[in-house]
Amino acid sequence: PQHGGTYIDCTFGGGGYSEAILKHPGTKVLAIDRDQSIQKYANILIEKFPERFHFFLNKFGNLGKIIQSDLRPKAIIFDLGISSLQLSDSQRGFSFKSKYSLSMEMGINKFSAFDVVNNLNKEKLTNIIKILGEEKDGSIIANRIINYREKKLIQTGEELSSIIHGVKKSYKGQKINPATKTFQAI
Repeated sequence: PQHGGTYIDCTFGGGGYSEAILKHPGTKVLAIDRDQSIQKYANILIEKFPERFHFFLNKFGNLGKIIQSDLRPKAIIFDLGISSLQLSDSQRGFSFKSKYSLSMEMGINKFSAFDVVNNLNKEKLTNIIKILGEEKDGSIIANRIINYREKKLIQTGEELSSIIHGVKKSYKGQKINPATKTFQAI
């Protein structure tokens, strides 16, 4: 960044990368994020660097539609995964102990985790847990989810975690919560 140029921050989050780049004179940042709740962080940088920072509330998959095709950025940044801002927001339902709605939405989504666990058929739910979560007990967990939701919809992360713990029984002494793979998949 010391020599200026344009940078694209495809996963803006709290704006750490963008702000670090903008501290160098002559730099410009085009930032993208799908999470509406981080607009407030973008607004801070828009105010500090009105000519050099531009924010787009969108999915980075739409990069080609957002950024001019003739733009030659110095670098494109992708910090993939879930952000600490999203994890720390208890109302989003990412936590195993969350008593809030089972949302797990990261921004512009068509479906929430609530929709996935309460509406998908057994085959699709099993595939999500087994393939995306690499969970060997995916079909058993999917069965338990299906059985549970026949009596009552799964509303919270705490409920979903409890169902998974029933399958994974003993996990004392393990460092990783047994619901981790399923939560990551969903």
